[in-house]
Amino acid sequence: MNGPINFMDDEIGFEIRKIHLILNREFEKYKRKAMPTKMQFAIILFICHNNAQNKNTYQRDIEKQFEVRASTATEILRKMEIEKLITREDDENDKRLKKIVLTKKAIEIKEEFHSNYQKLKAKVCKNITKEEIQTFVNVAKKIQRNLLEDDNV
Repeated sequence: MNGPINFMDDEIGFEIRKIHLILNREFEKYKRKAMPTKMQFAIILFICHNNAQNKNTYQRDIEKQFEVRASTATEILRKMEIEKLITREDDENDKRLKKIVLTKKAIEIKEEFHSNYQKLKAKVCKNITKEEIQTFVNVAKKIQRNLLEDDNV
């Protein structure tokens, strides 16, 4: 096949889109009235993960983990503070830094959502072997790398 791939003839893009749409619909089923946005919830999970490893979380960690600009992270975290999901506290070792700390409200939301997440994950992985899941993850990562590469055209 010569020339660029016609995306309309390519099943990969459409399959990725369908999975995305279905996952969004499933996510919405579990969403409560005062649920944080998907990004806010991802940040809550990230902070919980760091806490479990006895690591503090700072804005720069969120920027790196979620590949967002400083201005974007600032705005997301500002809204999370307004919604009383996080607080910013002085770091004990470096007063110039503010660590991001989850509030009781955020922890309760995370715990409530965790059981729903487990149900959704079981549904997604039903009848799929661990090897197939790993292959899917590996291919998805390759696609991401391909899309993020600089085009030298």
